[in-house]
Amino acid sequence: MGAAYDGAQTAVPAAKHGDRLMTRPHLLRISVGLLVAATLLVGGIVWAPPASADDLIEAEPHPGATIAEEPEVILLRFDRDLALQKGAHAVEVLNAAGESVGGESEISGYSRRTMIVHLAEPVEEGEVSVRYRVRFAGSDETVEGAFDFAIEPGFEGDEIEEVALGEPRSEQSIVLWTIAILLAITVFALLLYFLRVVTDNAQSSLQPPDDAHH
Repeated sequence: MGAAYDGAQTAVPAAKHGDRLMTRPHLLRISVGLLVAATLLVGGIVWAPPASADDLIEAEPHPGATIAEEPEVILLRFDRDLALQKGAHAVEVLNAAGESVGGESEISGYSRRTMIVHLAEPVEEGEVSVRYRVRFAGSDETVEGAFDFAIEPGFEGDEIEEVALGEPRSEQSIVLWTIAILLAITVFALLLYFLRVVTDNAQSSLQPPDDAHH
């Protein structure tokens, strides 16, 4: 009877020992899965494109606006300095009939981020389309974009809603990197927690059964 009693007592800790071993790979899989998912999420946020893919942050006349008379010049302002090389930029201005009315374009002497476009032909009325291709200083990155505005003599109201342009990339980068850092801290804390649980379970599985009740 004594031998049978000892065997019954040792069978219970063995079952618990097996349960602990089964939880270890399960927790490891959870930890690795969380780490991979968080890494992909952080990477997606950090490399997310800015609100304006062409980096144009301001234009005058404003894209989508209606104005009462022909502008003297068209201004394009970007969020980075423009290259000074000859032929690095091209701006085309078309009237409602699709005819080119644009003249020379130049970088402003007050800001290397501003392009000034002169009109070669008068445009008294109708829609005007502006198409541009610019290169940024210090890199070979070239971007293209386009927008429209309308000229309506005697216009006084705000019948056409203006098109929102992108914010400067530097401000967006600060926000994105802040979110990424917070997510990275959260992921690191979760990983430490799960690794601690795994370690505790592993140590518990190596401890001999409690013979206090024998």
